[in-house]
Amino acid sequence: MIASLTIQNFRGFRNLRLEGLRPATLIAGTNGVGKTSLLEAILLHLAPHNPTLTVTLNPLRGFEVQPADAEEIWGWLFTDRDTRRTIEIASVDVAGKRLEVRITLAPPILPTFSGSTTGNAIYSSIPGPVLTAPTQKELQIESWDQAGRNGRSRAFLTSEGVKVEWNQVGEFPPGGLLAARGRSTRDDAIRFSKVEEERRTGGLVPALRLLEPRLTGLSVLATAGVPMIHADIGIGKLLPLPYLGEGIGRLLSILLALEAARGGILLVDEVENGFHHSILPNVWSAIRSACDQWKVQIIATTHSFECIRAAHATLSFGDNPMLRLVRLDRRGEQIVPTLYEADTLEVAIEEGLEVR
Repeated sequence: MIASLTIQNFRGFRNLRLEGLRPATLIAGTNGVGKTSLLEAILLHLAPHNPTLTVTLNPLRGFEVQPADAEEIWGWLFTDRDTRRTIEIASVDVAGKRLEVRITLAPPILPTFSGSTTGNAIYSSIPGPVLTAPTQKELQIESWDQAGRNGRSRAFLTSEGVKVEWNQVGEFPPGGLLAARGRSTRDDAIRFSKVEEERRTGGLVPALRLLEPRLTGLSVLATAGVPMIHADIGIGKLLPLPYLGEGIGRLLSILLALEAARGGILLVDEVENGFHHSILPNVWSAIRSACDQWKVQIIATTHSFECIRAAHATLSFGDNPMLRLVRLDRRGEQIVPTLYEADTLEVAIEEGLEVR
């Protein structure tokens, strides 16, 4: 579990340091302050050997066309698009072990991609526009795991589009990101099938029943040739899960993603999306149980005071509260965090103070 995190020169973060993160950390703040960027930074930090993530972040931001220029693809990862800087993301876990990732956009350090595999280097490609010539810059990712082992990865453009190369060196916690919108029913079905194959579906139906009391079972069926989760609600036929509403589908996506991130970290953007405020306590109760069962740290963004209040009521009790609220504010060119302990958050909620 990440206990502290530092981010330098990534998106809007010139120099951000977060301390005292908990098993459940909520990120609040106004629009454009960097909540989603924080999740993106952690995702890249957890998977430095997967440079494809630096490309797939663009569609999540709404870029439907892949740019045909290295500066356009990767330039905005860097603060003020100043690619002379190095992105540095480091974390320390509860045992004091450090992970570190550095990202640069620089001239190539290796020969042009040859299409072969050597040693522990793995090559793959991402479809993109056809270019007239290779770019003179490439994205380079260097990482150090908790044992100090060093790995290098890169992503670069050729006449065939984006190529990536990575070395599987070191161990990093498993992690995943659930975007604010665009939930994939196909991905959920694949994850559910894996859980069902290993007979680990026991906690899913009781958790979802908090939102839909009629639910008695879940199954994967093909609809128009596409796998989709169906629900048994006692009407004599299995109902495609989306017909039960966005809330139950969103909760199942979160629970399946938590299971897939066992022993690691799940990042959720706008965690309250799809839920009526009245069921948020049940949502957080289900998330708490899943985090406990699968030993997962969840870091999520929110715009909702009701979401913060429900999370506090569910996670902030006892001698060692699970919840930490972090509010991000922009002050000049810096983004500054304010951390709320359980007691200060309790006072803020009781007094109706703005913590979003």
